[in-house]
Amino acid sequence: MALIEIRNAHKTFGPTVALDDVSFDIDQGEMVALVGPSGSGKSTLIRIIACLDTLDKGTSGTLRLFDQDVQAGGRILRAMKQIRKRVGVVFQSFNLVGRLTVETNVLTGLLGRVPKWRGALGRFNTEEREKALLALNRVGILQQSRQRASTLSGGQQQRAAIARALVQESEIIMADEPVASLDPAAADRVMGTLSQINAEDGATVLVSLHQIEYALKYCDRVIALKDGELIYDGRSSDTSADFFTELYGRRIDLDDDKE
Repeated sequence: MALIEIRNAHKTFGPTVALDDVSFDIDQGEMVALVGPSGSGKSTLIRIIACLDTLDKGTSGTLRLFDQDVQAGGRILRAMKQIRKRVGVVFQSFNLVGRLTVETNVLTGLLGRVPKWRGALGRFNTEEREKALLALNRVGILQQSRQRASTLSGGQQQRAAIARALVQESEIIMADEPVASLDPAAADRVMGTLSQINAEDGATVLVSLHQIEYALKYCDRVIALKDGELIYDGRSSDTSADFFTELYGRRIDLDDDKE
């Protein structure tokens, strides 16, 4: 079953074409790498699928999530209101509130599932707090639950953001360059955590990456963009160093397992 169906996606910012007639489906349980050079449209595509941005008006572009229309005619449709809580987004910048504890940041993943007044006052019950601690334990930072988020390392903050998506019970998790600012060891832990959630929970994961080694290691499928156009959609095992060299415009040596 396709959880994400995007058709004829066009997006422009003034004279700049960010997406040019992009179409694909992503099935339930897939873990897909979205690759391409800077400015290829990866972040724009993730924001559109998350309905944080809209497709261009006056085009035939459409977006369906969970077999429901959520974008058409350049606007977000009413169905997205209920679907939004089923979609988690992990950003490169973590999007944590530094002065709040790690546990409280993770609990914000429940804001779409608890009464608004409780969310506004930070009134979470024992069961909800236990869920947050279980998520933090799962991503390996339970001991940091009482620390201010600002005291965590970059890799720990990213794992806290993933824990927030776990608490949200996201069926689709989209990660926008989640390891771009991390050292290799931290990046590998973050990608391993996303892979574990995909395998154990059946969550559908779409992750944009610059680091080709992680795309090939953790994702069976690769979608490649260049200048806003989809130029490849297929198995990661069918790609090659020559393909990535052409995509990025510089030599990519996969034998050395690095970009």
